Amino acid sequence: MVVKAWAAVAGHCKGIWAYLARREQRRQAVETHRENRLRDVELENARTAGTTAIIRELRHGGEVFEIDPGGRSRVIRMPERPLPPPVQMVIEPGQQHRLDGPSPRGELTP
Repeated sequence: MVVKAWAAVAGHCKGIWAYLARREQRRQAVETHRENRLRDVELENARTAGTTAIIRELRHGGEVFEIDPGGRSRVIRMPERPLPPPVQMVIEPGQQHRLDGPSPRGELTP
């Protein structure tokens, strides 16, 4: 409302009043943009927290389909059974091992 009043005054006045009216309009635009971005960040943080909580509770083989207000959608699927733990190999410095496959006993051969 104040911005519109300043714009009306600026239409009839020149010089400093026109400058002040344009400056006030720009400040209002920047402030509105910042408020919108802050709101978007807060919504995204809440969405991320909710998705994290759902993933923690999701059982093996389960699915979650989510849509955000902007129209973006995604499906989160848990595998049917848990993945096996990663294999760890220890190779001593200075030793060379063949990588053409495991030995008959299942060990790396020098």
